[in-house]
Amino acid sequence: DETRHAELAWATVAWALGSGDPSVALALDEAATALRSVDLEIDEASFAPEVLAAHGRLDPRAQAATREDAWREIIGPTLASLLTA
Repeated sequence: DETRHAELAWATVAWALGSGDPSVALALDEAATALRSVDLEIDEASFAPEVLAAHGRLDPRAQAATREDAWREIIGPTLASLLTA
């Protein structure tokens, strides 16, 4: 289900970029830059990693690593591909 949502989201971005309006690409680039630079403020002291793991949740360090991986391996390359198409 999440895969279908992601596919629809990327298709919507591609459709918007296909409108030919240069302001769409500029807005997308600005939004991506802003989102990429957002620091997740998580109080690590308030989370017990073993409790989170027992409930299938990532601890703050794993969340940050996963977010970085997503930007490096999926989001960044996909955005670059769409913006240069």
